[in-house]
Amino acid sequence: MAQHRYPLGIAPDPEGGYIVSLLEDVPDVAGMTFEARDFEHAFARALAIAEDMAAASGRLGEGVLVSLSPRATLAEIGIDAD
Repeated sequence: MAQHRYPLGIAPDPEGGYIVSLLEDVPDVAGMTFEARDFEHAFARALAIAEDMAAASGRLGEGVLVSLSPRATLAEIGIDAD
């Protein structure tokens, strides 16, 4: 069972593609926001980044759960689009 969670949201970028961002604060993680072409690219990138962050913080062996939840707007994932 995973001991740590990285809950991510994905929303369409008005300029094309998608933006992914952490939905909640995660201890020892300053944040995670990145661009992706599509959902599959976003999820693959999220897994790779989360694995790197968990390894760097010594949490990888404890188990990490990565989730990617679709949202309608950037505001819903905490991104100010103005």
